[in-house]
Amino acid sequence: IYTGRNIFRPATLPVPPAGGFNVMLSRPGGITKADAIRAIETVLELNGIAVVPIDDKFMKIVQLANARQESPPIITGSTLELPSTSRVATKIFQLNFLPAQTFANSLNNLMTGAVGGTANLALLTTANAVMVTDTVTNLQRIEKLVETIDRPITSNLASKAFLLKNARASTTLTAIRNALTAAQLAQVGGQISADDRANQILVV
Repeated sequence: IYTGRNIFRPATLPVPPAGGFNVMLSRPGGITKADAIRAIETVLELNGIAVVPIDDKFMKIVQLANARQESPPIITGSTLELPSTSRVATKIFQLNFLPAQTFANSLNNLMTGAVGGTANLALLTTANAVMVTDTVTNLQRIEKLVETIDRPITSNLASKAFLLKNARASTTLTAIRNALTAAQLAQVGGQISADDRANQILVV
């Protein structure tokens, strides 16, 4: 077997075209084994078939639409350090500023429909994160999107001081912070402070 792994497959898979899948690879100086495997995985994905690694010795070949149910590997580091491939994997995107629900909504048109589309999004509200299952290539696109939009809003900021009459400034600040999530505070820069001597709350 070219991958060096034993392959498990279900009894039913999408019917290949007559004569099977033919992959013609040609480049000056030849092609590496890793690039050949990536090309084969891409052809399989285009024909509704997904490759799901189990470990260093085994892999599963399943219908692309069912890949998310087959425990695809979880990528813990950056996807951008990996070669681009049509192999299906899962990645948890931790957001520092943008609310997870807003980010999940922005992915509606980016998800690979054949893999399951938005059904492959899991909102982790408490952690302000989104778990996504898709091809590695698409996970890389999503990671680049996170790098672009998950930033604090720093333009057009203004400051305002709120003078308190019947409550202590530091006590009020604690109540405000308890009422807002870290992501909500961070999205406006998180600049909120109390001055007990003047008994006022300063918000930027």
